[in-house]
Amino acid sequence: MKILVAEDDLTSRTVLVGVLKMHGYDVEETSSGSEAWEVLQQPDAPRLVILDWMMPEMDGPELLRRVRTLQTDRPPYIIMLTAKSDKTHVIAGLDAGANDYLAKPFDPGELLARVEVGRRMVEMQLRRHQQRANAQRMRVEADQRINEMQDTLSATTRELRQAQADMAAMAARRPSGRDDGVSAPSAKPNDSYVLPLAALPIHVAPDFTRTLLGIVQEALSNVVLHAQATQVDIRLNVVGNELEMLIQDNGRGFPPTSLSGAVAPGLLGMCEQIGAFGGAVEFLNETGKGAAVRVRCSIPRPEPTPFS
Repeated sequence: MKILVAEDDLTSRTVLVGVLKMHGYDVEETSSGSEAWEVLQQPDAPRLVILDWMMPEMDGPELLRRVRTLQTDRPPYIIMLTAKSDKTHVIAGLDAGANDYLAKPFDPGELLARVEVGRRMVEMQLRRHQQRANAQRMRVEADQRINEMQDTLSATTRELRQAQADMAAMAARRPSGRDDGVSAPSAKPNDSYVLPLAALPIHVAPDFTRTLLGIVQEALSNVVLHAQATQVDIRLNVVGNELEMLIQDNGRGFPPTSLSGAVAPGLLGMCEQIGAFGGAVEFLNETGKGAAVRVRCSIPRPEPTPFS
């Protein structure tokens, strides 16, 4: 650590510098208040200062007052050194902004003890500064990630709404001669096909499509708020009359407490929504490798109308 010694008396300054260097400190010397002021305005100024009270051009208290007006979040730790050791001068020095006070002639042991206190305070201040800087950086990165995820959520919501509109359009084009509500391409009963955010190729109850949309929106909200993910995949798979929907992200996974104890309200809501149609939700989790929500349900058909 670098220490600035501002002392006009050559003998006193030499002793001070010698004691400090002997104990491993890097020392910068000045012999006047104006020289010390120039040094302390530099970006790399020493963070610990031993300052004499009586100096030419600018005395210690005046220098203290100027230093305390500097706009910095890391002000130097200043020890006032002077022969003026009566209580009035001690109070005046502390009022001017000194952190500590040492009377002349000084004892080397006491000097080193007070410098050690100052060193610890400066290092603590540096750690707090770094923590604040790290916290600010993390807030900026988190805001950027949330904005990106919100953009993704908005885009996905638009796709889901378009899919819902496509489903309604397909239902309107359903041939009138069929009474099972299905307008799917011909396929064997055990054939399966994957439709990423596309319209289901069958006519289903509108409430069911709204329920699927609500589950997707709730899952994506959890991803944005909690998962710290960079990718989300949504897949719809239909086998015969059975539907499986998988929503998977590459984030940090569900917190263990949300799956081992009481289910979080949002997850519980998914279960209740699909449960109304006889379906079930499965929450898959691998900490650090992402999470998935799997929905399985028989596809409910719309109520027949008198003219269908």
